[in-house]
Amino acid sequence: MRRWGWGLALVLLLERGVAVAQVTSSHHHFALVGATSAVTVRPSRTNRVFLELLNDSTNSIYCTVDGTTTPTASDGIRLQATAGRSDRAVFDRNVPTAVISCISDTGQNRLLILESYK
Repeated sequence: MRRWGWGLALVLLLERGVAVAQVTSSHHHFALVGATSAVTVRPSRTNRVFLELLNDSTNSIYCTVDGTTTPTASDGIRLQATAGRSDRAVFDRNVPTAVISCISDTGQNRLLILESYK
């Protein structure tokens, strides 16, 4: 039983080392998104390998990730705001590398952005 525990710990350490070696930098950012015009919340990054957008407000936020389309208050990826549970968009396979732009349907709203890149 004791040998199994050490073997499992060694495997976990090796797997974790591989995952960390692929990503050299991870960051989180906050952006204030208003309803009057779309804002760029993240610049383009050709080496982005993970992106998560989390609505941390009480109003819906719409985002585009292609770098060319301007989001409107009814067009784009909708991140709904629900009491106690915020909507999120996670990109971990086909990760967009273009500019990320967002707009909200009303008021000033907070968007949490998590991203990792090589």
